[in-house]
Amino acid sequence: MAWPMRHLVARVEPDVDAVLAEHATSYWGRPLARRVVEPSDRKPAHQLLWTIDGEPVAELLLAERGPVTLVVHDFSVFTELRAAIRSRRVHVRLATHLDSVDGD
Repeated sequence: MAWPMRHLVARVEPDVDAVLAEHATSYWGRPLARRVVEPSDRKPAHQLLWTIDGEPVAELLLAERGPVTLVVHDFSVFTELRAAIRSRRVHVRLATHLDSVDGD
């Protein structure tokens, strides 16, 4: 991952962690997990995946070029995440039925 991408992740990740950790403990009563998913044939971009009790909550898709995308799978945190992330280089959107998270 190139330096500008690492820098952007370092700026965005604490905000996402804070919002999702609060949601995980207060709403779900479960811990938040985060993992890095390496690129594969099906998903060509690096990806950070946040899960609560094995369920995907958000994923940060890191493309080689263009904006970073934060895909929110739990609509109850969408507005709060969108307000917390104030970067024009990060697009925040809700997941659709085409966004499948299988971790590979």
